Amino acid sequence: MEASGIIRKHKPFSPTIKIALGYILLISIGAFLLVMPFSAREGVSVGLVDALFTSTSAVCVTGLVVVDTYTTFNFFGQLVVFLLIQFGGLGFMTLASLMMMALRKRISLKDKLSISESFGNDDIKMSTKITKVIFIVTVIIELIGAAAVLPVFLTMEGGVGLAIWRSLFHSVAAFCNAGFDLMGGTGMTPFVDNPLFNIVTISVIFCGGIGASVIMNIIGRVVKKDKITFNTKMIVFASFGLLFGGALYFLIAEYNNPDTIGNLTFGQKVLASLFQSMTTRSAGFNTVDQGALTSGGYLVSDLLMVIGVSPASTGGGIKIATFLVILASLRSCFGGRDDYHMAQKSISKKAFNKAVAIFVFYILAIIVALAVLCISESGVEIHALLFECISALSNVGLTTGITYDLSEVGRIVLILLMYLGRAGFLCVVYSVIGANKLNIKYPDSKIIIG
Repeated sequence: MEASGIIRKHKPFSPTIKIALGYILLISIGAFLLVMPFSAREGVSVGLVDALFTSTSAVCVTGLVVVDTYTTFNFFGQLVVFLLIQFGGLGFMTLASLMMMALRKRISLKDKLSISESFGNDDIKMSTKITKVIFIVTVIIELIGAAAVLPVFLTMEGGVGLAIWRSLFHSVAAFCNAGFDLMGGTGMTPFVDNPLFNIVTISVIFCGGIGASVIMNIIGRVVKKDKITFNTKMIVFASFGLLFGGALYFLIAEYNNPDTIGNLTFGQKVLASLFQSMTTRSAGFNTVDQGALTSGGYLVSDLLMVIGVSPASTGGGIKIATFLVILASLRSCFGGRDDYHMAQKSISKKAFNKAVAIFVFYILAIIVALAVLCISESGVEIHALLFECISALSNVGLTTGITYDLSEVGRIVLILLMYLGRAGFLCVVYSVIGANKLNIKYPDSKIIIG
């Protein structure tokens, strides 16, 4: 038998596999650097699981931590976390594309397809242009955010150098919707009543959460008078609706709770409620104690974390578009219609199937993870475990305070959830089982539903 008959040409990786493996590569590099002694402060040792957890949380732009970033890592370690957040926020394929362009390397059609897949864009020809514009816009927004929030950090001890580093770190974490901070364990609670901090942070988080395609469309509208697309209108209106709707419910639920916003003035309560509504959608910063929320506060926070932000954005959750498509399908179902539509626009069967698949996988992942945590963390209340699971899978980063005390099994469960939430449900599933390319029509069956 000829050698050519034995040795087969290796099949190139699909875009979904490249994205999934790319995040694993970034996480592995980050974990290796963070576990090294030169990344930690003097006298501090970081274990492998903790380094892996921190790296996963940073790359997956989540923000859950098992060790405090500021008191555990020295400047080099903090810089590693900073870069992992930035790389994770841009996305692996975007990062790889930028490196190839910097080295003047030709980007193959397969790589362009992978880039388009990561942005949720079908136009392969626009992939490199989108990459350049998004990188430039990202840097500009992050620098503006850092400059705007700098006066807040200048009021803290540590000098101008530390204030600049904190403001830059915070702005990048906010735009990438990652809840990491350099506050030394207090979170953002010292700034709950600071208007400048709240307004700037909410704005930067919002920009990172609306997604690359929306940002491109808005820029095109301003620069070239392009038409605002249906997707942009849907995402922007829904984002504002969730922001103000969630804030209103949170304000009512927590209004008299002295452990959260009960002791603030009315204006400060409104500001804190808006911040909570925005941060739960993926950012993960906390200006109020998440462990002291009322049942209503937990409910609205859980729901907002599940919904998340825009597709092809730096945030997580099932995404706004998925949520809206499912709502539209329910309306069609109750109205006895066989087609799906929203705001006088038809929704394709492919989009509907994808939305349902994402939602089902999300619920199943939460159920499985919660079942494991209920055994491994038997002493923790189930609402806290549920909050933790949703926060990890939606790449939010908020916690009721139990993350530090989780067992190694619990930490590994959250690592898997964070990876699954960032790499994408369909991306991970297709990478493992492969997409079925056979167009087979099976006989119809009669199944009674309801």
